[in-house]
Amino acid sequence: MLHDLLFWRKHLYDFSGVKKIMDNNNNNDDKEKINEEIEELLNNINNFPSEKKAIYNFFSNRFKKIRTKLIFVIMQTRSFFSTISFKQLLLFSFALIFLSLFFRRINPFIMQWVFFLGSIIFVISFAGLALFNSRKGNEKYWRGEIIKYENTSLFNKIKKIFKKD
Repeated sequence: MLHDLLFWRKHLYDFSGVKKIMDNNNNNDDKEKINEEIEELLNNINNFPSEKKAIYNFFSNRFKKIRTKLIFVIMQTRSFFSTISFKQLLLFSFALIFLSLFFRRINPFIMQWVFFLGSIIFVISFAGLALFNSRKGNEKYWRGEIIKYENTSLFNKIKKIFKKD
């Protein structure tokens, strides 16, 4: 057993010596790399951005983030409100007005504002129905298709026969 310990001690010592030699070579390479990096940084010290430019970049990036979030919120609300028709708004305003009238005794202050909000929504939806309601004439639909009323006189039938050519 003593012989084994001496054997391993000798080999460990030999390996550690080789390792020390290799470490010295690596340390020299690392020192050269570090010196090169330091020289490169010192040469580029004049190319650093000024504080004003750094502050501008910070606020510019912050503004861009806020702008993209704001645009996202606007697009989401726009897509939500595009699904609501003026008729639905009118019905909702009636519901708010009646709700505020029936429950005025429970909390008069809040119901006053609910009545005011319902009145504003009523005016907006009524104006929207009156001004922006785009009807495509008096078209009637049956099973999703427009019903066309045609004059079936003899002259129109003859006209269709020659029109097909």
